[in-house]
Amino acid sequence: MPDFDLRIEASGGAFTPQGTTLFVFVTLRILNRGFPSIAWEFGGTAIVGGVRREAPLHYLKDDTTMQFDDGTKFVLQARDAIYEKGLTRIDTGVLIRGWLVLEIPGFTKPEEFFVHGNSLEVTCKDYLGKVYVDSQELTGKGARRIDRYFPGSGGEIVPPCA
Repeated sequence: MPDFDLRIEASGGAFTPQGTTLFVFVTLRILNRGFPSIAWEFGGTAIVGGVRREAPLHYLKDDTTMQFDDGTKFVLQARDAIYEKGLTRIDTGVLIRGWLVLEIPGFTKPEEFFVHGNSLEVTCKDYLGKVYVDSQELTGKGARRIDRYFPGSGGEIVPPCA
């Protein structure tokens, strides 16, 4: 049987297009410790004040950009999405990394959501339908800048123009 180790590695880099709703970037890794499988049917949940809210997945399209205050950009492509990478056979001992973008309903500003006590949860299934879950408690330090490189996750850091 497949045996995934699903982990949230980082979350942050939130954005609000036209100030309407909050989207959060999440980087994940899956290590397959069992038989070969695929990873699919990813899902997200925001836990706010102990209340669980569905956090729908937002399609990651080419040239999706996280813009930071100092002008630095982090650019992702559709191929960087974990749900795309997971549809290719994941052999025993293989680790894959990729990104999700989650919509956080009811929030328009990162500083409202990234507070102590709130958390994010992600799920996926293997080909047999077993559900894997990981969660990340938020620290209360606001949306974090994701500028650390996660090998295999994709993305490109573009420094500000001089």
